[in-house]
Amino acid sequence: MDEKRRTAVSKFLSYVLRHEPAAAGIALDAGGWVAVDVLLEACAQHGRRLSRADLDEVVATSPKQRFALSDDGQRIRANQGHSIAVDLGYEPAEPPDVLFHGTVARLLPSIREGYGSCVTTPGSKEPDWDRLFETAAGQSGYVTTKQAAEAGYSTHLLRKHIHAGHVTRPQRGIYRLVRSPVGEHEELVPAWLWSEQAGVLSGLAILARQLR
Repeated sequence: MDEKRRTAVSKFLSYVLRHEPAAAGIALDAGGWVAVDVLLEACAQHGRRLSRADLDEVVATSPKQRFALSDDGQRIRANQGHSIAVDLGYEPAEPPDVLFHGTVARLLPSIREGYGSCVTTPGSKEPDWDRLFETAAGQSGYVTTKQAAEAGYSTHLLRKHIHAGHVTRPQRGIYRLVRSPVGEHEELVPAWLWSEQAGVLSGLAILARQLR
């Protein structure tokens, strides 16, 4: 397997084992595991045919040790970085007094100033898809950039979901979850959200006229 294909396979596995197992038609257990045979069959059905040897190569050569096989080699899971709820069984541990963060030299000045975009700041949130979905469910499937951020979804992460076909961006600052049910008069919701709900009275007035 060449480097390009290995990278593509690793990215696909990261996506389905960390974020959207349903995208490949699989389900993870509570610990994030899925049977290797089930995963390989699902990959083939979604145009990502892999052999067991291919999978073993990707796991073994992953530079960040993204994946783990069970002791018997029959199951696989991602080691970290999940945006879905899983229990990896790791014991809590106290961090050392000094931690090292690797980055490129050009970002060093902004990191020293405290504005580095790659720095995780206190209070930052892990992505919570359930919270995002609940917010969207009450708004005909739509959320604002701010609401998504409150659920732990940065614009960068939202773009990944757009590319995967799980989210759309009907207008600037407004996103819609594809799987959310269509609401009545949903065409009014984006404008209402864009105005930060300031347009609620005019929106209700429009609805009232339509129902007469």
